[in-house]
Parts: sequence; structure tokens; C-alpha cells
Amino acid sequence: MKSSWHPCVLRVARIVTDETGNRVEEKNLSTIETRLRSRMLRLGIADLDAYDKFLSANESAERKVLRGLMTTHHTFFFREFQHFDVLQEWVTAKIRSGELSSAKPLKVWSAASSRGQEAHSLAMFLHVHLKQAHNIDFHIYATDIDAESVKYGSNGVYPIKEVQSIPLAYLGKFWSRGTGDISHFAKAKAELRNKITWAEVNLLESKSFAAKHGPFDVVFCRNVFIYFEEQKILSISRDLMSAMREGGLFVTGLSEPISAETLGLSRVGPSSYQTPSKHVQPALSKPVETPLVAKAATPFRVLIVDDSPTIQKLLKKILAEDKIFGEMDLAANGQEAAQLLAKNSYDLITLDIHMPVMGGIEFLEKVYRKDTHAPVLVVSSVSREDRSLATRALELGAKDYVEKPDLSKMKESAGEILSKARTLARMKNTSANTSLELDRAFSRELVISHAQKKMRMIECDFARGSLDLAGLIRSFETEKMSPPNLWIVGNESERNRLESMLRSASKRRVSRVEKSQVFEANAHYVACSSELPGMILDRILPTAGDLSALLCSCRPEVISALESLRVGYVLASEHHNLSVLKKLPWVEQAPVTSYASLSTEVFCGVRKMTRDWAA
Repeated sequence: MKSSWHPCVLRVARIVTDETGNRVEEKNLSTIETRLRSRMLRLGIADLDAYDKFLSANESAERKVLRGLMTTHHTFFFREFQHFDVLQEWVTAKIRSGELSSAKPLKVWSAASSRGQEAHSLAMFLHVHLKQAHNIDFHIYATDIDAESVKYGSNGVYPIKEVQSIPLAYLGKFWSRGTGDISHFAKAKAELRNKITWAEVNLLESKSFAAKHGPFDVVFCRNVFIYFEEQKILSISRDLMSAMREGGLFVTGLSEPISAETLGLSRVGPSSYQTPSKHVQPALSKPVETPLVAKAATPFRVLIVDDSPTIQKLLKKILAEDKIFGEMDLAANGQEAAQLLAKNSYDLITLDIHMPVMGGIEFLEKVYRKDTHAPVLVVSSVSREDRSLATRALELGAKDYVEKPDLSKMKESAGEILSKARTLARMKNTSANTSLELDRAFSRELVISHAQKKMRMIECDFARGSLDLAGLIRSFETEKMSPPNLWIVGNESERNRLESMLRSASKRRVSRVEKSQVFEANAHYVACSSELPGMILDRILPTAGDLSALLCSCRPEVISALESLRVGYVLASEHHNLSVLKKLPWVEQAPVTSYASLSTEVFCGVRKMTRDWAA
């Protein structure tokens, strides 16, 4: 390592290696220094020389802090869902052989459990596929080297957005809404927490813990071996295996397969292994069918219902990553979906809410039959807290919900989409209960307060034909109190055309922007883009405390006007290159049919600026 690093940073790097066994390379030193300086800030220590002295005086206690400080805590519920499928397959095979029964509860070790998402995921999963399906009990031991992570996991409190990523089939009634300062968090109920025992354990020194609590039937040790050298991995793996029963299931991270042959393990799935056993094991490729699992003889067929060609392509690409999904049909709205359902049978339906002709809610009300049609996974930009749309969709029979981000970040939701889609497709013919208790606790009616002090600007593009004006106008009409809507067109001919459409489709007042215009709530105003430079500062800025905009053409004069304003949220239609909007404070990209609900969420404080744009 280069000598330019401060000796204290190199010293801390050696301590991290000694304490955790993690490899510390040149590229890791900047991260170590950054986290170390954060620690120094909390301690009130000004420079590295001073911290070096503090470390010498308090090394024993500080070592424990440093090993936690340098540990990566990135994880999420039901991460690498393939492993849960392997676990289910292994469990049913053990039940078939008689090695697992109501008299022999399952014992699981979630090693390197981080902040507990894995342990809680295992508890929910096993409750459905073991306790509920076969009346077989289980217990999970969750350990991590970091004391703060163990404390965090045992507390069982997580941001609601994290908990909402859990498939509804497993969410059950295990979570409740926090109160007071943690009202935007969900807490695991005692029924779930009591299934997990927490402990601070270093994988390099785990034998005493294993001797006390083992032997274990299943060990999950995932996404931690990537930090170790090969010999350390083999040593830790042997220690974990020695704590397991014969024929046990040993699971590592998908990106860290181990040498099964060297360790005497048999591979039973992706980075999933079985320890040696004297018993003849049932073939894991043919598990016993359980009441909650529908085994697919052929790949699952999916109907994707979304008006955005871009979203359709992205969903197809995401689902195609999992081989259990095969043919995929496309529908641009609920009406097209109804026609396809009349001719074909599907295993899963993904459904958007905002679509022209027939939206998702209307589809669920008029077309969908949950007793005969495939389960519905709503994939929508609408906030899951929206009582009138998101909660309503679930009450009408949708089986789960994914709150998709803007188009540029769609891949970030791939894991959640896949885990929920896979769960629904495999459980489609079951009577598995899904509880909406938590969704109802967080749902609320979104009403824009002080609407007259806010404004929506909608830039129309008749030439491109990408704006579903009728659908957008309808969505504004459903609002109890709507901010003034300022519609921007390119020329006088377009203004006449738009005014005619508004008067035909809306019951609200429609007028041209006049001199000294006072903008009022529940009204439409129409202007040409050429009028913006002379009117924007004098007439809009003093009136509109909050301004959001929908851009369908990105005319230079419109962008210039927005740059000069205190504009808040901007939604750009999906065919635009966002680089032309780089000077605006907050821009997202999504189908224009989502603009009404997205801007409402912004005005109500539900949707907040992302870090990328805030930066």
C-alpha cells in the first residue's frame, strides 16, 4: 500500500483485518478513512494524529467499534429470492423423508445477518411454508459481528418503504405501524420477534456459539465471503458445517460460490449445498407438493398491462431474468387486457393504474375475477399510501403492489418485482391469506391543501401525440381541490384546439391567460409558449408558492421559464433526454398519465426529492 496514507488509517486497516478477517486492499482505504473521520466527528476529535492517541489509550473497546464501523450493512428483505425457493424445496424433501416433523422443529442459523432483514425474511417464509402448511415449528438464530447491527435487528423496526418490499403473501399480520417519532416505520410484532434469537458473533470465533445452540438444520451465510481470502472462507465454512446436522442445507451468496468438492458438499441449487448424510436423500428436483406451492409444468405466462412501451420493455426484461417466466403478452390498457383474458390463460398479471381508455382501478372493478383470473401484481408510480388508488387496488383483489420509481431507476426495483412476481405465480392456486392491516394503517386520502397557492404547468405536444389529454383531464376532475392548471401550447391553432377539448371534457372553468391574471383553484388556463417570457415572473411567481410541471416537448422558452422560477417537481415524458433539463432542481421521467397523482404526492409531501437530484 502506498505510503501517502496516514499511519493511523493503515493501523485501522490492520485492526479491521485482525478483527473481521476481511481483506483490506488499496481501493478500500478511502472508504476506511471516510468512515473513520465520521467516527472522529462523533468523538469530537479534530485530526488523525489525535485519534491515533485515543486509539492507543482505548484500543480494546475501540476495536469492537471499528469492526462494526467498517462492516457493510447493505441488505434488504428477501434478498436473492432463489435461495428461499431452495429452502422450501429442501424442507418439503425432509418432510417426505420423515427427518422433519412436528416432533422435530427446524433450527436455522442466519450468520452474518447484518441488520436482521434476512432473519425476519426467513421467519415469515417458514411461518407460511412450514408452520402454516405442515404445523412444524422452527427457530432462527441471527448473529453478526457488529453489536449495533444486532441491536438494530433485535429491535425489529424498519422504514415502511423497506417493509413494503416484502411480498404480501409473507407480510401477513406480523407488522404494525410505529407511533410518534417512528410513525413512518413498521415494527415486527412479538409473534415474529419471538422466533428469532440474536447474538453478537464473529465468524472467526463461532465455535462456542455453535456448541451452545447447535446443531443446526439450515445455515444461511450470505454476502460476507466476498470480503475474505480463500483459506479463511474454507476455514469458516468448515466451522459452520461442523455445527450442522447431517444432510443440512448450507447457503452462501449468489456472487460467492464455494468449493463444494473440497468441502465434501453436494450442490442442490444456486450457491446452495447439502452436507453429507448417511440417509438416502429424496431428489430435491422433485419436492413434495405443498398446499401453498403451485409447481409449474411449463414456464409461467404473464400479461403485462401498461400504456408505456418503455415500461413494457423493462418489465419483460426484468421478468425474463428468471427462467420460471416464459411467454409474455402486452396490453396498453384494461380494455386490451380484457380482450386477451377472454382468449388466453395466464399465471400472472402486472397492472398499471394510470392508463388511457380503461385504467387499472376500472379494470379491477369491471373485468377482473380473482376466482378465475391470474393474480395481479400492481406496478405503478402511485404511492402505496394513496388510499383511493393503491389501497383500493388491493381491496379490489390485487395480490401485491410495487411502487415503481421513475424510468431512469426502474432497475432498482427489479429485485422486488421478481420476488413478488415469483411468489404470486407459484402461489396462484392457493388460498394463502394476505392481510392489508399494515397497508390500511399507512394509507391516507391525499388532499392538496392551499391549492390556490400552487400550480401545475402542462406543456402540450400535439405534433408528437404522446399526451393522453382526455385521461389527464379526467384525473384532474376527480380531485376535490385542484391547483390552477396552466396549459402551454405552441401556437394559436393549438390553443383553440385545446380550449375546445377542455370545455368538452371538464366541468371546470377554462380561460386564456389575461393581463393581471389571478389564478384560482379548480380552473384551467391556456397560454402559448411565446407568451411565457413576458408573463411568467409578473403573474405566476407571486401567486404560485409551489409549481410543478409536465414537459412533453421541452420547448426552450418553457425550460428557460422554469429555470427562472422556484419550480419544484418536473415530470418529463419518457422520450426525452434529461440532459436538457439538468439545471432544474428535481426531474423525473415517467408516463404522462401518471402526472396528476405524482404531482399530488409532491404537493402533499408524500413524494420527496431524491438524493440524486438534491445533489
